[in-house]
Amino acid sequence: MASRQADEAVSANDSSDPIIKQIPVVFNQKLAKKLFLLQYPNRPRSRPYGMDLQRDSAQIQPRQGKMELLYRIPTDGENYDPENPTHLENLVLTSSKIRRKHNYAAGVISGGKLHLTPLENLLIMRPTHRHIDEADIKKKELMEKRKRQEMGASKGPIVQREIKHEYVRRGPA
Repeated sequence: MASRQADEAVSANDSSDPIIKQIPVVFNQKLAKKLFLLQYPNRPRSRPYGMDLQRDSAQIQPRQGKMELLYRIPTDGENYDPENPTHLENLVLTSSKIRRKHNYAAGVISGGKLHLTPLENLLIMRPTHRHIDEADIKKKELMEKRKRQEMGASKGPIVQREIKHEYVRRGPA
């Protein structure tokens, strides 16, 4: 009864957009934990990842809801500078799990039916900045190497030694 009233309300409210076909809906829970909805908030819709980058690999930890996507950056393009010491060869996107505020579903029409599967895994994909960390490590290693050369030591890390003084109390004076 309620669905008939809803159908009548829809058709009465918008006669310029008539219903052309009604199909049955099937809910499928089997894939609910295996499907992921990925959002890319730092990338414009007009230029999605993959247009100018080649996806190289993906790592998924489904129970933890984590994903990492690796894209190769083309090194033969006019915007790539191989002389730049901070150049990137790869772009890594890492996920953050989103707390669901709304219900989402993935749907496909097959066999004259609309098959809907709820989406439980909502992830935001953002670029990581590992290259900055790696550059910092290389910079620290270079500085340490220079310090060793200045001190005349050619091998081994710089070690700061702490001198401990031990006082021994001898019997009564």
